[in-house]
Amino acid sequence: MIAAKTPKPPYLSLENFQKKFNEVSDGFKYEWNDGVVEKTAGMRQSHFVLQRKLFRLFATTKMFANNDFFITEGNMRTTAFQLRKPDFAIYSAKHQAAFSKDDDITAQWVCEVISPSDNANHINKKLQEYFAAGVKCVWHVFPELQQVYVFTAINKVKICLGKDMCSAAPVSEEFSITAEDLFVDFDN
Repeated sequence: MIAAKTPKPPYLSLENFQKKFNEVSDGFKYEWNDGVVEKTAGMRQSHFVLQRKLFRLFATTKMFANNDFFITEGNMRTTAFQLRKPDFAIYSAKHQAAFSKDDDITAQWVCEVISPSDNANHINKKLQEYFAAGVKCVWHVFPELQQVYVFTAINKVKICLGKDMCSAAPVSEEFSITAEDLFVDFDN
């Protein structure tokens, strides 16, 4: 028996994607991948606890004092054919002027909150895109497992749990927190 082919979704230009999906607030996150819209679950209110902790940590760093940016679900071009929206990202202050012109500024640090419904292949493809685009450190936060995978390269990862320190080095030594402290108030 021959399996039926899944029809390829219609191509959507980046310009039309941005017109249609940039301001959508329906609880989903929309990313653009070579003309195809990828729809995934957006952050839940319980993830705001993580956002608050990470932003407060950021506010104690030299990056914050230097006017660097901590952004939630902002557009970031990883290639000419991909527009991603990392859950959290830190951008250098020197990029501020370019923010109004385009979405091809690369964050220094990116964090994705991983849910049980996320596809492992999709997660790892995005990880490759982030590093190819110039991101220096990527965190994959698994709230249900209370683990943080800290990547400093595709093949360099530290899995943090309990008292293990999760660091954003080489972006910032100061931006670090134990997994235990990150998840202490988190309600799955």
